[in-house]
Amino acid sequence: MNSQIPRVLLISSCGTTKTKVEKLLSKNGFLIERVSQIEEIDGFFRENCVDAILCDQMINGRAGMDLFQQFQLAFQATPFFLIMNEFDADEVMIALEVGVTNLIFPPFSKTSLIGKIENELIKRKNANLFKVNEFAELFEESLALKILMRDDKIFKCNAALTEMNPEFFGAAEGKSFEEVFDVELHKSNRLNIKRLQSGVSNIVKLNRVKCKYSDCLFDMLLFKGSQGEQGEYLIELTLLEKWNSNDNSEEIKLPAGVPVNYEAIGEKVHLTDRELQVLELSAAGLPIKVIAEELSVSNRTVEKHRANIMEKLGAGNIIEAIIAWYVQIGVIKGPNSESHLKSGVLN
Repeated sequence: MNSQIPRVLLISSCGTTKTKVEKLLSKNGFLIERVSQIEEIDGFFRENCVDAILCDQMINGRAGMDLFQQFQLAFQATPFFLIMNEFDADEVMIALEVGVTNLIFPPFSKTSLIGKIENELIKRKNANLFKVNEFAELFEESLALKILMRDDKIFKCNAALTEMNPEFFGAAEGKSFEEVFDVELHKSNRLNIKRLQSGVSNIVKLNRVKCKYSDCLFDMLLFKGSQGEQGEYLIELTLLEKWNSNDNSEEIKLPAGVPVNYEAIGEKVHLTDRELQVLELSAAGLPIKVIAEELSVSNRTVEKHRANIMEKLGAGNIIEAIIAWYVQIGVIKGPNSESHLKSGVLN
């Protein structure tokens, strides 16, 4: 925990639950933060950090376990408790399957509520998220671009970033954040970095950050586990655009050996609005289940859209499809791109 008084975020739209839980938490020395609308959650975690999260089973018509999946990046280092209205074996099984292991049932008491929170905080006290096997797998397999920092130096890049730019890690390894990235394009970036490094917040967002090695702009989410080592944090990057499409600076190079179908690209592949949505969410690293929830469609529908995207772009998997699309819109430069530029495909 970051302070002597543990802070708990209560996500609840039910007045009765809020009153009972708040009373019990306050009586036992917890500081309570409150969110009652789903759209407030993301903004809250960009500006705040808490020691535990208590979430109603249903929030404004959405299941609490769905919110756990949607905001997993923000929640993953924080103990998450799902407040169940009553015992339902099927609901309990589903919650466990999606990763929610802390369930609270009424009636609320010091043993059922406070005891569980305190025990979980003790268990997490010496835990370091970045050292567990599950994190290593998540880091490597994620489609989102990720960097792991240690001692405030670039320690590792995941496969997605390496495939996007094979030369990046060789140039950036062992360098500080400021040596690799220029944060001065947005006035809040410098302050947010200091907030993360000083421990004021465990998760911050940086806007329009320029990479000095690739001349591209990124939005970034910087995340530091509450028990991580000094100078250790995770960076997730979202590619925005070429830094300056009118200059002659070197562009991002397409990873060697990626079998992109340039004949398909030369034909100016057209994607539907829904396919573009699926492509963008896939490029952000979201799994099929989360994309389906975001777009209010079935998992099967998302799989069908991704299959259509890959077929149109002549790709063998979704990563190749994402790269092929970025080549078409001019974000990534591929081999023999001069001929594509002349035909207007990458304009």
